[in-house]
Amino acid sequence: MLLPTALVETGILRPGLYLTQTDRLVSQIMQAEIDGGARPGVTAEDKARIQELERENKELRRAKEILKSASAFFARELDPRPPRL
Repeated sequence: MLLPTALVETGILRPGLYLTQTDRLVSQIMQAEIDGGARPGVTAEDKARIQELERENKELRRAKEILKSASAFFARELDPRPPRL
């Protein structure tokens, strides 16, 4: 049994969604209410931006560790003192 076309036409739900998929249905309705301002929460746009920033943050932390290791390596290479035994 398909959902009423009114929900699909409003853009809240995608076509072909079955009522047996209640988990997805409820989460989509709740997200639509959040996006529309009827319910408090993080909008889909904000969630996407947060994920993007988290990926960028992870990449920057990785780059920082690489630069830190490279800096230590070159500091040892340029040290004029003889290595300890």
